[in-house]
Order: sequence, then structure tokens, then C-alpha cells
Amino acid sequence: EAARDETGAAATREGLVRHGQRAMGRGQQGCTALALLLLTASAGAQDTTRVLAPSGIATGAHLSGTDDIAFRAMTMPDTVWVGQQATYQVGVFLSDEIRARLRRNPVFVPPELRSMLSYDLASLNSVPRYAGPRKYEVHVFQRALFPLSAGRHEIPPARLEYALPLSNSFFAREESHSARTQSLVVIAREPPQNGRPAGFRGAVGRLDLQTRLDRRAQRTGDPFTYTAVVFGTGNVSLLPRPELSVSWADVVPGAVRVQMDSSTTLVRGRKEFDYILTPVKPGRQAVPAMRYPFFNPYTEQYEVAISRADTVAISGE
Repeated sequence: EAARDETGAAATREGLVRHGQRAMGRGQQGCTALALLLLTASAGAQDTTRVLAPSGIATGAHLSGTDDIAFRAMTMPDTVWVGQQATYQVGVFLSDEIRARLRRNPVFVPPELRSMLSYDLASLNSVPRYAGPRKYEVHVFQRALFPLSAGRHEIPPARLEYALPLSNSFFAREESHSARTQSLVVIAREPPQNGRPAGFRGAVGRLDLQTRLDRRAQRTGDPFTYTAVVFGTGNVSLLPRPELSVSWADVVPGAVRVQMDSSTTLVRGRKEFDYILTPVKPGRQAVPAMRYPFFNPYTEQYEVAISRADTVAISGE
């Protein structure tokens, strides 16, 4: 059964408890996604068997066997294209001796980010790490970052606050401690000019495009909805509206709907764009295939997503 600390937050054996989380507006600039992250440090907690990727902070961070508690941060990669995801990881390394002494959960305070959109990613299970003969339990918090402009973007230090008893007595006073990560820098580059296709408006990701009609039989003067759906890997909330123009109808931009999924390593999602079409000419009319140019940061090439062409039957008044 989950224990509860003095703040009322449940503390699980896995060692990661989110407390005081504020809705982030799905990556709103200047918002703090996680007010506090509590780490349980029960002496009886058991090691998990999940293994982190070798490139992750759990195995990639420098660790000295003399550290009782180590607090490290890293970004992967540290150079990206504007609109590409950089993954920010913070690792808390707790030695077995410290875990046995902690009475209250350490408190993690994340950095305030500027000029980047951010999304919390799923926290990773705790894993063991050795520095020489000394064993540490590693807790990892991670966040997806999306630079909004080219240039150098600094990530301020994160902070960890914890307290240790001055003796082994149950009634011993506690001494407060604080640790900070190093500052980090993410470099963002504009997508290249060479090879940039006509109609490119800044879409970045690994994307695809689909379209749909709400009805295939229409009348002149009666509006209907045509929807373009852009989906794939990337921050789809930033994607621009695809262009649509037909000679047989008046076209007005309609509603926009966004769905984001940050449960995997790379943020994914879909963005739906409605168009309100009011036919002005009867007959069987063509809806041309949409073209959606985008820059794929993983192949470092421009690509074009193309929807299928369609037709609609328009009857006269």
C-alpha cells in the first residue's frame, strides 16, 4: 500500500511521486510543468530490473564513488534544428547509505525554461548504478524541449533539497542540504535554405497528411466541412495550416484541434484543420491533393506529405 508523506502525496516503492503538478497548457512558454518531484528513499525499497538506454543519464553521467548524493543533468542531443525535440534528463543518484538515513523525501525543483516549449515525458523506473564497489539507486525525470528560435538556449540549474539526521537517534535534529545541477545549453539551428521546397512554412517533424469530407453530395450555397489532419512525430501544436484553394467554392478556415502524446520517448500528436467550403458552381468538382512540405530533422531533408485527391457532387439550387 502506498505511504503518504506530510504533504499528503502518495509515495510509492518505485521511488517517483509527482506532487503539486500544474497543468502546463501543453507546453506553454514560461510555465513550470512540475512544481515538485518527490523521491522515496525507503531502505527496504527493492531494485527494479528495467535498464535505461546507454546514452541516458543513468549510465552516461559522471559519478564519483565518494558522492553520497549526486545530482546530474544532460540534454540529448545538445544541438537541434528549430522545432526538433531535445530531451532534458535529470538524474538523482542515492547511495545505499543515504537511502537508509533519509526520513523525508528529497524535493526536486525543476529549472524555469525560456524561449522553449516543454512537455513532461514519462518518468523512468529507478535502476542501480555502481561507482567502483559503491551502489547507487538512480531516479530519472525527463522532459521534451522544443526551441522556438535559432540560437543558444540556456537551461538553468535544477535544485534538489533534502535533510539528513545529525545522528542515528530517532529524535535527532535534521540538517538541511541542497544540490544543484550544472547549467546546460541547447543550440538550435534554422532548417537549411538549400533544398527548401515551395510552400514550406516552418513545419518540422516526421509527418504525414490525411484529408476527409463530411459529405460527398452537396448543394450550391450550402457550406460543408473539409478536414486536413497532419500527424506524426514532433510538436504538432506549432504546425501551420495547410493551404487549400478551389475555384468552385468559397473557402474559409475553420476550427483547429490538437492532440499530443508525450508517453513515449519522442513527442507525437495530430493536428486537425477544418475548412468551411461553400459551393458556388454545380457539377462534379475536384478537391485537389494537398501538399504539405516539412523538414525532417532525423533525415535532415525536406519532404512533402501529399494527401489523396477527392471529388464532390454539387447539385444546383
